[in-house]
Amino acid sequence: MLDAREAMGRNLGDALAPWLERISAARQARTFHPEGIVYAGHVAAEPHSPFPALAARLDGPVLARFSAALWKGAPRWFDVLGIALRFGDDQDLLLATIRSPFTMPFSPLGTDTRDHAANRYWAVSPFEVAGEGRLKFRLRPRARDAAWLLEARRVFQWGYHPLARIELARVADEVDQAALRFDPYRNGRGITPSGLVHSIRPAAYAASQRGRARAHGRSESATTMAAGGGFLRRG
Repeated sequence: MLDAREAMGRNLGDALAPWLERISAARQARTFHPEGIVYAGHVAAEPHSPFPALAARLDGPVLARFSAALWKGAPRWFDVLGIALRFGDDQDLLLATIRSPFTMPFSPLGTDTRDHAANRYWAVSPFEVAGEGRLKFRLRPRARDAAWLLEARRVFQWGYHPLARIELARVADEVDQAALRFDPYRNGRGITPSGLVHSIRPAAYAASQRGRARAHGRSESATTMAAGGGFLRRG
């Protein structure tokens, strides 16, 4: 059963959906994060993480899509950057240079759009995590070894703790970005969105996908099939 905040989020998502569909159709791209670069790599559990079971579940292959939220082409000075992670083929985690919903309007001012690795990324709102309760996530670069560190903390505790190390080995040219769909509710590793902000997303994402499909002359059913994860180029 939805709590009051999640019900409000669903209602907000439904209200925004028609506008987001029109914007995506006009842009012929996602409303937000319209273009990106996808990298393939590997996740390794941090050996001393206070969340060992979760860290072990994330261990394995990963895709990471780097993007800017507002602009096509190179990010402009006023923008938010994002990194979307797919663990294996059954868990997505979306992060951006937005510390919390309350700081969202000011986030472009604190984002260095010249370099993704010059920023930290947050998952914005909490998640219900199997075996752990409510957690928040942060991703930050590790300059000393060209890797990324995924961190987690409990909602009402201060300070992030190491969870997993992410090494990105190459650009994933085999990935068809037109078919690649990240879904915050793809939760096969037990990381499930909760709260108002996350609840806005299902209707908003579906509307963006419909707008793109309409712009490119694809049917909604074809878009839905692509959303299921068939994103490797054929031939």
